[in-house]
Amino acid sequence: MSRSTPDSGYVGRRLLKRLSYFWLPGLCLLCKMDSGRNLDLCAVCERDLPMLGHHCKICAAPLPTISTTPATPATSTTPTASTTPTASTTARCGECLQRPPAFSETLTPYLYQAPLNRLVWRFKFNGDLAVGRVLANLLAQHLGELGNEMPDLIVPVPLHWRRTLARGFNQSGELAITVGKLLDIPVRNDLLTRVTHTSPQRGLDRDQRRRNVKHAFAPKTIRAQRHIKNRSIAIVDDVVTTASTADAVARSLMHNGAAQVQVWAVARTLLEN
Repeated sequence: MSRSTPDSGYVGRRLLKRLSYFWLPGLCLLCKMDSGRNLDLCAVCERDLPMLGHHCKICAAPLPTISTTPATPATSTTPTASTTPTASTTARCGECLQRPPAFSETLTPYLYQAPLNRLVWRFKFNGDLAVGRVLANLLAQHLGELGNEMPDLIVPVPLHWRRTLARGFNQSGELAITVGKLLDIPVRNDLLTRVTHTSPQRGLDRDQRRRNVKHAFAPKTIRAQRHIKNRSIAIVDDVVTTASTADAVARSLMHNGAAQVQVWAVARTLLEN
């Protein structure tokens, strides 16, 4: 479903943000210098962030790059095309071919490597919300550049109330709020709940992660089910590792009538362990 023209309130928020950076210039979170733009990250440090590159269209797992340029015979004098490897937009990893997840695709700009991983850590475990806003801006910028049709709703990955109480916030919810404002898409954090207090996914292998979050998510209310039905939905999370959590959330949404579910994340891990 295509999005409508942004309303005056949305335009006003964008203008207010530009003015705020005019009065108080951005400070780069990595090099600590003036960013010189409407973001607390300078252009030089942004270029140093590790881009994802060739990846699985479904779960965004990094894939080996394969050149599709045919070899030129040694005797030919005809100029050859560039040998720069090209990335297929339809590539799928073995896991997604054997066991397709409930979501249709994963959109993420970065690899979870330095220096990006340090920013995510500061946001997620140190509660640095300023970093979270930068990460959300980078994600929204990437999504906007893709030019894809936008979903009807954004749903952040729910955090169990015990973990929310311990951490003080839901990092996926904070990302979703900023991304939703920037792309003018409604954010609904009242549709799903985490019904079981699962162990942290960190340190678990793929099968353990899948079992850990199986049946962990459900609609909050009967009314929530009505808002899910026939909607295209984007799940927002910070990092995708094995996509087990995203798959569990997507399965709950699809089971309750969602038309389509995709995943938006700041980064994808290189190794699934």
